[in-house]
Amino acid sequence: MKYLFFDTESSNCINGVHKICEFGYILTDEKFTVISRDDYLINPTKKRDCRFRLTGRKNQVDCILGHPYGDYYDSPEFDFFYHDFVNLFSQKDLLVFGFSLDNDLVALIQACYRYKLPNIECQGYDVQLFLSKYRDGSLRKRNLSSAVESLYPPEELLGIRPHRPDDDSKMTMMVLRKICESLSLSPLDLITLVPEAAMSSTELAREIDSDGHILAKAAVKAGFTNQKFFLKYNDEYNSFFDDGSPIVEGPLSGQHFSVSGEFRNHPEISLGLLQAIKGAGGIITRNILGSRVVCFDENDIERLKSIITVQGLSFITLEDLKKIL
Repeated sequence: MKYLFFDTESSNCINGVHKICEFGYILTDEKFTVISRDDYLINPTKKRDCRFRLTGRKNQVDCILGHPYGDYYDSPEFDFFYHDFVNLFSQKDLLVFGFSLDNDLVALIQACYRYKLPNIECQGYDVQLFLSKYRDGSLRKRNLSSAVESLYPPEELLGIRPHRPDDDSKMTMMVLRKICESLSLSPLDLITLVPEAAMSSTELAREIDSDGHILAKAAVKAGFTNQKFFLKYNDEYNSFFDDGSPIVEGPLSGQHFSVSGEFRNHPEISLGLLQAIKGAGGIITRNILGSRVVCFDENDIERLKSIITVQGLSFITLEDLKKIL
């Protein structure tokens, strides 16, 4: 049995579509002895929506890649390496692992779609979820760098560069190895104990639209009900909140509204709802204190009341809001 650890980087994820610019991996035997490793620089192209957009992003930490941008632009595009990647994932007696694996599978699926290539078949397992179960029994996610730093002394991490995919693959391998050593379990044991860590590129690729947007079903499989929110609409959805635009006159003028997370599972309704509130003069905020919380239905209200202990919150159903509008 061999273990493949891999990671990707993208020049941006504008509109929920990854533009892959780097792929790295480490291949080991069952004792985590490295058999081979490699790091592929990939030209994302200089098209407007493929540009590097990794620094200066609002409310996001800068991502510093392992190479100058020029090195990526001087490299071949994804289709040049496609068969290398197919051969890598199609080896016999292979278990594939990643950290936040669904993101990397989506990046590969979208790259294949972009270049009109068949999807790369991959059944893998998310070490991030193994770690969460190992640490506190929950599915709460942790950052790779902080995870490996919490498990190893600094001297064992010398020379490792975050956001270089082969090094990120090495850190993923180190996290899995430490979990297995601490619990006296094999990776196969962990897969049995944490079945929700299993993710498939075939399943993820089943929902893809004409623009290459994918609904990340792996999030559902892992127990995260918001499904990474529908990737296609996330930026537009977020644009409605606290945007500072002038208040218009209408039946909701000056009133503050927040919305239940349940609406993230109903993209066909949520954007229209936000537009209607805004058009009627309402102010949309993420802060539930001092606002009326719009809920999908009465069951949604009862659900929120059971998990939010703050007193004095005001709830309104979608149907009741429609009557005001």
